[in-house]
Order: sequence, then C-alpha cells, then structure tokens
Amino acid sequence: MTVVDNGSAVQAYYYFVFAEPADGQEARFNKWYEEQHQRDVVSIPGFVSVQRFVMNDIPLYKEMDVKLPKYLAVYKLITDDIDGVFKEVSERLRTGRTKMDPSFDAGSYVGYTYRSFRPFVDGAGGEAPDAQPGRKELFYHVVFTPFKEGMEEQFNEIYDKFHAPELAANPAFTGAQRMMLARPDTARIKATKYLALFTIETSDMAAVKKVAILGGTPNPAQDYKATRGYTYRALGLAVDGDRVRAEQVGAPAAISKPQSAI
Repeated sequence: MTVVDNGSAVQAYYYFVFAEPADGQEARFNKWYEEQHQRDVVSIPGFVSVQRFVMNDIPLYKEMDVKLPKYLAVYKLITDDIDGVFKEVSERLRTGRTKMDPSFDAGSYVGYTYRSFRPFVDGAGGEAPDAQPGRKELFYHVVFTPFKEGMEEQFNEIYDKFHAPELAANPAFTGAQRMMLARPDTARIKATKYLALFTIETSDMAAVKKVAILGGTPNPAQDYKATRGYTYRALGLAVDGDRVRAEQVGAPAAISKPQSAI
C-alpha cells in the first residue's frame, strides 16, 4: 500500500490529470477542455493555476511499457484543506456546475494529487548545443520514482543531494520539483509515493536529449526497473485561477500567464 502525506498546514499541491479524447472526438475534446473544463475546475477556491500538455513525440526517458494518456493537465493548488477542495470538485460535478462532455473518454482518466515537499531547484537554463533556432517551448518531464523496500531515507538523501540538482544542471532544464503523494491513489495506473517534475524550455528537444545526462550519481536505493519518466509539451499558457474567478463576477481580466504553472 502506498502511504500518503496530507498534513493540514497551508501547502502547495499538484493535481495531475491524464486523459484521452473519445474516438474521433479529439478536436472537440481539446476545444471543450481549453475553453470550458479547465476554467470550471480552476475557478474552485484553492486552485491557483492550470496548464495543459500533450505527450511529446521525443521522450527524454526510455520508452515506457506502462503507457499514460496523451493529454495532461497540471493543476496547482494552495490550501490547508486539500480534501475539502476535492469535496467541492465532486459536488460541482454532481450538480452539473462543472460540466463534462462526451468527447472526454472517462475510462482513460488517470489522476494523482501530489504535494511539493522539497524546495524548487533552479536549473541551468540556456539552450542545448546545436539546438535548431526557433521559439522555445515549455516541457514537463514527469518521473515516477520508486525506492527499494527499507531504503526510503537513503533514497531521498541521494535524490535531494545529487540526482535532482544534477538533472536540473542539464542545458535547457529550468528547474526540478520533488513531490510526495498527498491523497489516496485510486487510479487504474498506480502512482509512486514520490514524483519528480523537471521543467525544460527549448526550441529543440532532440538536441536536449542528445546531450542530457539523465543518470548522474547512482542511487542504490532507487528501484530503476520500476522508474517511469514521461515527457509532455505545453499546449498553451497557464490559466490563473484568481483571474477566472474575477471574470466570473464581472471583473474584466485576462486569464493567461506567460510562464509554467509550477
């Protein structure tokens, strides 16, 4: 059983929503999610922002046998009552205030709630050598990081001291955020207790992958065979919860922010 940590202090949480469109409904799914659904959810008090992503054609990590859905939405929350926030999410779905759409394949849904439990690690930034010129795009590299039984403390010590900062030091990496599972895992694809989120900004992911050092200092406490990494590309700008809420009560405001939702 995966243990969760859901302390009652005001903390930052990340709700990862992986999903697929129904067959033949991809355009409608994206329009609905972009224009309505993410705004419905991020308007709920406690939600700070949301940003949508799509699975990148070039993964940074080895191709995974365990597939996750094509689309990802990352919601950031700041609250001292994470269960209360999700109770409101469920209530709005029940009453229809948050509307679902038939273009959403409910059977594909995979959702996890994590809490940041380490400081954000600044990355090297810049660009990879020989990167093709062009507009930089934001990528999230999401890594599920299991540890070997009885070696949790050693795993965290090495990951904090070496692995997270070493990966963040790669060209075009802008940061790393470690997280801990914060709510019970009921997803059809099981989570790991710990997750690492690496942010990358580049015009050429192939060039980044060519030079990135993803192994670094070995961590004998990490279960590498069960480690899973997935690379997603941002579809648009982050949507700000406060601005959506202000708009709903008649205060004019733009809702997009030009940075990562992390």
